[in-house]
Amino acid sequence: MKTIRIIICFMAILIALPTICFAYRYSPRNSGMVVNQNLEVLAVNVNSPAYNAGIRPGEIIEGVKDKDGKVINKEDIRSFIFQSKDVYTVTFKDKSIQLKNERIDKSCK
Repeated sequence: MKTIRIIICFMAILIALPTICFAYRYSPRNSGMVVNQNLEVLAVNVNSPAYNAGIRPGEIIEGVKDKDGKVINKEDIRSFIFQSKDVYTVTFKDKSIQLKNERIDKSCK
């Protein structure tokens, strides 16, 4: 039984690792948060811009403005957060936070 668990864990790592490397390789900038289709923050990387700004899993994004104050459409928020090179403002129910995606290491090649 223990051997089966080890094999399953190993297989899960083998499946997940290329996906993680692919995401890092093709996203040169990152805020450090994972957001689902409902704009709920699912995960926040420790020591990322989002984490350092106080964003935590479970919070729901209500709006995003670019550096010029232009409101981003709800349909475009996820891609904007993923691709933005400039400072932007993320609004939650009880707070607004300015973020800037930081360059990430492309060590997965």
